[in-house]
Amino acid sequence: MEVEREGRMDSVTVAVEYEYEFSEEALVKALDRHPETTAILNANPNGRPTGAAIEHAQRAGVGLFKLGELMGALNYTGDDFIGY
Repeated sequence: MEVEREGRMDSVTVAVEYEYEFSEEALVKALDRHPETTAILNANPNGRPTGAAIEHAQRAGVGLFKLGELMGALNYTGDDFIGY
């Protein structure tokens, strides 16, 4: 899914996944399926990312978010976006 942002902010490519425990393995699979992604949305409202998944996402330069987090992160760029 492509999210176009206003102003001088680049658009964001979001991969939508649905995991209860968003593990590092789930992250790697999502990145394999969507290599062009700049953010991964875990659409499961009860889902939680593991620490390993968060660290791997940051090293890969990809944001890993729940819906509310993604909405807030869209106001930022670069490391501020990824680490939101």
